[in-house]
Amino acid sequence: MKILLINTYSMENAFRDWKNGVTPSHHLWGKIELDKGGKVQVDILPYQKYKFLDKIGKILKIEFLDQQVRSLLLAHKYDAIYAPYGSATTKFLVLLKFLKLTRIPIVAVAHQPQFFLHDSNSIKRWIAKISILQYNALVFLSRKMKADTQVNYDIPAQAAEKKFFHMDWGPDPDFYNKYEKPIAVDQTTYAISAGTTGRDFDTLIEAFRGIDFPLKIFTTATQLPTAKDIPSNVTIQFTCITYKDMLQEYYKARIILVQ
Repeated sequence: MKILLINTYSMENAFRDWKNGVTPSHHLWGKIELDKGGKVQVDILPYQKYKFLDKIGKILKIEFLDQQVRSLLLAHKYDAIYAPYGSATTKFLVLLKFLKLTRIPIVAVAHQPQFFLHDSNSIKRWIAKISILQYNALVFLSRKMKADTQVNYDIPAQAAEKKFFHMDWGPDPDFYNKYEKPIAVDQTTYAISAGTTGRDFDTLIEAFRGIDFPLKIFTTATQLPTAKDIPSNVTIQFTCITYKDMLQEYYKARIILVQ
């Protein structure tokens, strides 16, 4: 079986970093493990080729249109398209499936709400339901999200049983075992919080304004906190840091704040 992998970030870079020992395999969403099994070949679609298509997609509110068009052109060579970030990278594909213009099976992963979850518009709700039903398989990383999706989008029980699956997802232990270096508690000197999407760093900063303990925040330039008066015990790093180097920061932290 041959599968074409598309995603919201460069799988080429993720694969290169994995080969170089910089990042764990779970950033590749099962490609490494499927390839090792010997029965499935997972090919990575280059992240971007025709930028003008993504510009058109932005106008049409269809993200990653370039990848989806190129996927269709290659579909005859593959048994399925695999999209770890489901709705973000398949809007055009599921539309074509609904219109019977393509029959390529699509397998998507759901780790966040799908189409128009909080929109009460009846037409959009209908579009959302129809779009979800175009997936041949929708793999949920949360049992609750799986159940909620069926209820929220009014998915028939028979369709949900056939198309909805739950999968436990975890880190690549082999990667962490290579770099794990236990550190004594008295040598851990700060708290740490890292990430981008949906983080509330401003509230965290306010909390540490009254705590006599260092806090390190790692994020990106586009997700910087808005607080102007940063306490002296809080440092913010928004320049690029490798996953491997980030691990060393975690090992030296006394507290890891997940938000």
